[in-house]
Order: sequence, then structure tokens, then C-alpha cells
Amino acid sequence: MAKIALTVLLTFTLVIAPYICLAETITIDTDTASYDEIVDAITVLKQARVQMLTDEFTRTHTPAPATGIMFRQIPWYTTRQEVLSLIGNPKTHSTHAQNTAGQVYTNGIGFENSYSSLNVAGYEASCDVYYVYPVVDNVLIRNSDYALLYMAEYRFTGLGNASAAIEDITTKLVHLYGDYQRDNRGRLVWIDDSNNHIILYSWNSNFTLWYYAGNTEELLHAADSV
Repeated sequence: MAKIALTVLLTFTLVIAPYICLAETITIDTDTASYDEIVDAITVLKQARVQMLTDEFTRTHTPAPATGIMFRQIPWYTTRQEVLSLIGNPKTHSTHAQNTAGQVYTNGIGFENSYSSLNVAGYEASCDVYYVYPVVDNVLIRNSDYALLYMAEYRFTGLGNASAAIEDITTKLVHLYGDYQRDNRGRLVWIDDSNNHIILYSWNSNFTLWYYAGNTEELLHAADSV
């Protein structure tokens, strides 16, 4: 059984080795090496491959064009490292991602950063900003600096005159993005040529603004599939 396990591990090493440029050579005598020694060597190879793919991502990644609907004029798929340089550090960090239908992913494909107060069109709102880890060569790069911006939600609560604020923000959004449509839940929806969305939803004296990238579901599915 141990011999079979070693053979499988060695085969895996030979499969991934051609794709890895290591700073030093790893030499293992499979006749004398222990199972743990081979596992350790494969771990080093896997880590080297992830680092190589991370380096490739930082060299080649380009955010979406800076046009149409964006969160705070930040292009979609901007890295978290760059987003933080523009809007500051969050108050809290949650280890889950979420799609546009509210489905929560708890399997480590992304995360949420929360801000207690950001100014939006003259109003203060709390905000959740969502990031998904990039996929490179079928490997999920779990580095929070390089996670990609794909969605954000502003929450406006406790306003003295919510109706006036909603009317004011709606007018400003129409000025920026044209007329809205209503979905089957009665929410106001703006959609640009790249399928990026803004959704305004109100209840009682509260309302939210959702911003999300046009291919959010494809990004999440890709991350969830590796």
C-alpha cells in the first residue's frame, strides 16, 4: 500500500514539475526516501507553482475598462490592494463571498470587507465590498492583496427623510446612467453596455444600493469550480 501511495505521489510530482521554475533542484531517492519526505517535496513544488502563477497574475492582470457603472469610480476587477489605497482599510473582514442573488459562499473563494461609513452622493452609508480570488491556470490564488473587486452594497439607515434621499439619489443616478427599469420585485435597476448593474431597493425608512460587475456570476463560478 505504501509503495502504491509513493508511486502516485511521484507521478503527480512529474506531472507538475515541467510547469515550475525552482530556484534550487529537489532531489529525492525514491528507493530510500520516506513517505513524509516525498510529501514534503511535493508540497514545496506545489507552493512554487502557486508563487509562479501569482507572479504571472501580477504581471498580466488588467482591470475592466474605467467606463460605465463602477463602484466609487474604481474599475471592476481591480485588486483589493489597489482598492484599499483608494478608499482606506475596512472596519471588519468576513471570510465569505456572495453572489447577486444573495447566495453565500463559505468555501474560501472570496471575502467581504465592511466599512461603517462612506459618503455617497452627499449621504453617509455603511458599505460591504466583495472580492473573489483570481483563477490562474486552474489554480485559485488565495492572496487577499490580489483578490478582485466584483460587488459592493451601500446601506442607508435611520435617515430623517428617506423618501427625499431616495428621490435625490435616483435623480443623480439617472443623470449619470440614464433612465432605470423596474425588476419583478419593484426595485430600480440601471444596466450599462457591459451588463454592470446598480440596484436600488427601499423598505420603511431604509434603502440599499447594490453595485456589481457584469460577469460576477462567471467569476464566482470559476473560483468555485477549481
